[in-house]
Amino acid sequence: MNRLSNKILILIFTSLFILILSGTVSAAQLQQNYTNDSDFDNGTMVGLEHNTTHNQLQLSNSSQSEFPYIWVPNSNQGTVSKINTITGMELARYRVAPSSSASAASPPVPPST
Repeated sequence: MNRLSNKILILIFTSLFILILSGTVSAAQLQQNYTNDSDFDNGTMVGLEHNTTHNQLQLSNSSQSEFPYIWVPNSNQGTVSKINTITGMELARYRVAPSSSASAASPPVPPST
């Protein structure tokens, strides 16, 4: 009985080892920076385009976005903006970090709605 248990354990560990090795992907294989038109052409764009302004990815005016809002971080302000994807208008701005972490030169944040 002990010999059979050892064989089963070896089989289980071997199977797990093979699964782990076959599923391992390096970080270099997962990391891709999309910065220009040729990079954008390699991806799948939903509600996005890069033909109006080259080498810049933006929301497409000709298609309805699947998502009514997009959340955009505001650098050095400790806030995020809620943007309407149809009109491109900022609907609200929310503080997501203590004001001490925001830049001292940042303008005051308008009240959120």
